[in-house]
Amino acid sequence: MTPTHLPNPFPSSPRPTRAAPRRLLLLALLACIAFRAPLPAQPPPADPPTGQRFVIGFLGEGSDFPNASVLMEELRERLLAEPRVREALDRAGFGPVVLSRGGGPRDMLQLMGERELHLVFATAVVYASHLRPLLLDTPGVSSYQPILQTQRRDDFELPGSSGVWRRGVVFAGPASALFHDDFSLRDDGARLAQELLAVPSDTSVSGYIYPRLMMERPELALPREFRFCGSDEEVVKHVVTGLLPIGACRQGELTSLLPNVDPDANPYYRILFKTNPFPTDPILLRDDLLPERSDLGRELKAALREIFNGGLRPIAGDLRVENASARDFEDLSRALARFESISKDVSSRPATPPLVEPAPAEPTTPTPPADTTPTPAAEPTSQPTPAPTPVLTPALPDLLLGLSGGEE
Repeated sequence: MTPTHLPNPFPSSPRPTRAAPRRLLLLALLACIAFRAPLPAQPPPADPPTGQRFVIGFLGEGSDFPNASVLMEELRERLLAEPRVREALDRAGFGPVVLSRGGGPRDMLQLMGERELHLVFATAVVYASHLRPLLLDTPGVSSYQPILQTQRRDDFELPGSSGVWRRGVVFAGPASALFHDDFSLRDDGARLAQELLAVPSDTSVSGYIYPRLMMERPELALPREFRFCGSDEEVVKHVVTGLLPIGACRQGELTSLLPNVDPDANPYYRILFKTNPFPTDPILLRDDLLPERSDLGRELKAALREIFNGGLRPIAGDLRVENASARDFEDLSRALARFESISKDVSSRPATPPLVEPAPAEPTTPTPPADTTPTPAAEPTSQPTPAPTPVLTPALPDLLLGLSGGEE
């Protein structure tokens, strides 16, 4: 009898092949690609600015613009953030805006002579030096013109001028006999020759150039020794603490560091004389970009005034900018020519100029020739003279307690 085969109620599934999962995975990927939502379009990378570079020149130190590198970087960012300035730059064909830190006044003058800079944050000496070769032929005309000037504490306006003016002061501290005695510029000027004079630098109008010009009067004598302290602030610190006897600096530096001094009972300093007024540091534009010739010049002048007089106080302190006039710098330019002639002649002068007869009690033995050669101001010696012991003065502000060394 043949056995009967009943169907299996649980038939086994066919063993899958290796190709099946791959086909399923491929179909799934194709379905995702066919039905997925499109991704948002990515913006193309921004093109770098095209056009010629717009170059902003400045000096790292020695000008009215404090913390110059930081200040100029902040200023560049703020100018580029102004739509009207950015649009004016584009219309004028300029692309990237770059900063050019000058290695010194000569370096800046060379770049200006080559017209490499478009906007220049100069010093009064730099601009007056730039004007000098042009005064005889074309007075008041140069490759650069001031559009604004700096204004700081104690700066002022003069009748008939649209610019800003400043004075320097020569003052005595507690370590000088001139601090205690009566002083007359005409009668006692020769006593200054016996003092060590603290000055900011050999390019400072208020603290070096104009004081030296005033002390070149026939009745005065030139101090033979200078200590270059690096800044007006350091000059004040060295003199009022008694480290140095007399100093010369910007008039406003004294009142800024010592604002609450009683003028009738001043224990810190005594002003011996003030210099003639001179213009403050200018902001220059190249002649083809001046506001009267260029839309860019008009926008830059308006933006610079707004930025400096509004939002730069944390970096720039009390610095403001006001209108400027190129004609105000012509007298300074001529004064620089006189100063250079004085500097060349000083080494040929006698050791003791016969300006004021010495008091009878003064020794009259002539000084040996080897010790009487006047020291040129622009060539400080490499070994500074040790500073005297500070003279204690009452209640010196904390600001004056930190001193940085100068060079003689």
